[in-house]
Amino acid sequence: MSWARALGEFGATLMFAGNMTGKTQTLPLAIYTALEIDIRTAQALSLLLVAFAFVLLLALRRINQQPTRSERTVTAP
Repeated sequence: MSWARALGEFGATLMFAGNMTGKTQTLPLAIYTALEIDIRTAQALSLLLVAFAFVLLLALRRINQQPTRSERTVTAP
């Protein structure tokens, strides 16, 4: 949850790091900037961010579901 919130906190990023394209611009800031110029670009960037978050959540779920080493070893009676 904190990672998702950090992505949404572009106000603090804008104030302290700036919004220089190619140097300090984060994806939420790029979406915000594109929204003022071209709505299609902003939508594409938004979909990219959602897809990345979805893939990351699936990867984390898969990592957490893998059995540990002690669960994989079976001892003979």
